[in-house]
Amino acid sequence: MKTKSYPVGQGNHNNVHFIIRGANYVFKLCAFPDTEKIYIMSSSCKDKDSFDVEEKLIRFKANFSQRWNYELIADANNLLNLRFDSTKDLLESDYYKKS
Repeated sequence: MKTKSYPVGQGNHNNVHFIIRGANYVFKLCAFPDTEKIYIMSSSCKDKDSFDVEEKLIRFKANFSQRWNYELIADANNLLNLRFDSTKDLLESDYYKKS
């Protein structure tokens, strides 16, 4: 299964929610059209030991930049570790504020 990214709905804070889905992983993201940035909300990965974080990050960033015109705000250290239950939690986080 190839990696797919697609929007899943509008949020309450002038944002759009996206999914990145691959054979062994799912990422939920939150994009803000006004700033053209997209943030990781949460992720699940069945086999973290075989997940090439650097390679996936490069592919994810290219996909969102080229296909959706969003800058993915993430790095290899936090790609699999970010988890926010709501957009409000994301907006109040250091991850969002420092971007």
